[in-house]
Amino acid sequence: MRAVGRALPGVVLLLAGCGEGGAGRAVPASCGAIAPCGGDVVGTWTPDGSCVSQASLQARYMTELGGECPAGTSVSIVQATSDWASIASTFNADGSYSGTTTFSASVEISVPAACLVTRACADLDADFRAMVDPRAGITAAACRDGGSSCACSITQQQTTTQAGTYTTAETVLTTVPAGGGSNDTSFCVRGSELHLVSLDGAAATLIASDIVLARRD
Repeated sequence: MRAVGRALPGVVLLLAGCGEGGAGRAVPASCGAIAPCGGDVVGTWTPDGSCVSQASLQARYMTELGGECPAGTSVSIVQATSDWASIASTFNADGSYSGTTTFSASVEISVPAACLVTRACADLDADFRAMVDPRAGITAAACRDGGSSCACSITQQQTTTQAGTYTTAETVLTTVPAGGGSNDTSFCVRGSELHLVSLDGAAATLIASDIVLARRD
């Protein structure tokens, strides 16, 4: 079972919910509406908001938790929240980058009792609690039996600081942290905004989530 989000090395974190811009700013109107287009990422960027396709989020947890749901019944997302801030994410002209990101998020999922055929809510609770790993940013996860449904929740909080090198090729940004590994992210620079876009795996044209950074230099 996957967690609420996954780390995007050295830049930001992929959220599993809609968020606000820093200091209570509203999510930019362009969030989720910009397809990968490439562009020049050189500069210093700070978070300006994030958004996610509700349909994509619903489908994700239906796939993970709703395999036993009868026709007409589905797992539902009760609430998804996120808050994130970055000291700075800087891409230099020499191909180096650095960034520090603080991320927190929570998601509440309702699993109807009809979807629990060969397992009980207590089994889901054990699975969720096994995911808790503060080193990976998962600070809490549990389920409780509400009678007609099993209410599950996951809370994530993590601060990531990295530096390394990066390259861009058409619409893909590749970061390579100094500690090893690499990460590819679809992106688009549009005016003073940098969009880090996750595309739905089943339909490469559907934007599953979008994290918007604003140019600060």
